[in-house]
Amino acid sequence: MIEKLKEKKKVWLLIKAFLGIEGLVLLLFGLNVIFNDYTSFLVFHVQVWRLLLSTGTVSSMIIYALPIAITAIGAAYNENVGVINIGLEGIMLWGAWAGIYFTFITGNPWAGVFASIVFGLLNALIHAVWTITFKSEQIVTGVAINLFATGMTDVLTTLVWNPGRSPPLESDVAFKKINFYDSKIFGEFLSKIRFTNFIDKPGGKIFKYIPDPIDVLSGQTILFYLGILIIPIAHIFLFKTKWGLRMRVIGEHPQTAATAGIPVKKYQFIAVLISGGLAGLGGAILSVGIGTSFTVSIVQGRGFTALAAMIFGNWTVLGAVAATLFFGFFYALSIRMGVGFIYNFEVPNEFLQMMPYIVAIMALSGFIGKSRPPKAIGKPYDVSDE
Repeated sequence: MIEKLKEKKKVWLLIKAFLGIEGLVLLLFGLNVIFNDYTSFLVFHVQVWRLLLSTGTVSSMIIYALPIAITAIGAAYNENVGVINIGLEGIMLWGAWAGIYFTFITGNPWAGVFASIVFGLLNALIHAVWTITFKSEQIVTGVAINLFATGMTDVLTTLVWNPGRSPPLESDVAFKKINFYDSKIFGEFLSKIRFTNFIDKPGGKIFKYIPDPIDVLSGQTILFYLGILIIPIAHIFLFKTKWGLRMRVIGEHPQTAATAGIPVKKYQFIAVLISGGLAGLGGAILSVGIGTSFTVSIVQGRGFTALAAMIFGNWTVLGAVAATLFFGFFYALSIRMGVGFIYNFEVPNEFLQMMPYIVAIMALSGFIGKSRPPKAIGKPYDVSDE
């Protein structure tokens, strides 16, 4: 009986996903009618669906979403122990800057990644000391971290390189792209199972309209794949281990956790440090994992987007990751629609980039389900309250 209910739930989720995408297509068509006098509904509908499911769109979605997802996972950790950290935007910025700077001075991109994580940990430690030990206002401390990071990385970038940006890394220093088809072990096999090999076979035309998972993931750096590997590990730790359970208990009722012998502040420190390290890593993925340079605008609100995604995902790791894919999908869509992938498409990119934020606001307002935060979130733990 339970298994049947689970199967029905999965089917219903798929139906809701399909209806949601179909609603998006209809919305885009309506917007296009406003900005363009002539639009064939059938042609537009087919073109948009092909674009939505194209390999390029899905690949761009994951590339854009990954650094946000890693940071959102960190946010899920610190908020599940009751600590708010809106300084993740600034920590990502420090991570991106440190990744490039230390790669330049050492000639080793792994040194840059290590430095990014260290910078994230140091910023998180500052936040933890002020908010957990001294019980200062968590929002104010987070804002201070963001402002300091924005100013200092700008100054340091100007002093070390040029105003606003660093030069790109040389190809012999940057992380190498990994092409799955060049692998000596699996390359030949993967080449044989590419979707393009089956298009001309009976019933193979379907492969023209669905993303090829191998092509989607191929051609990225080792840091990109390590970032993906972090997702299941972080989920298992927070939701499948006793340490993760203790963290979540602290976020719900720290006094009860303390009564059970759990060192509340110790776990809060650990969770905040994890969030800082992951945010620093998210910045490194931006600068040396996906890109090869640093600009003062490289983060562009991704830290705040990570916080929104974490709330959208109901304070869970997998939910946060799914929400970041949602944001990444619209970003990829705005890029590909803006360069002529759909004939006669006249909707400004700003409308497309605005959509996920509108939906997020609706979700957070309770129009699309309800998110419930940990009960003790934002409340400094006081031993005298036990």
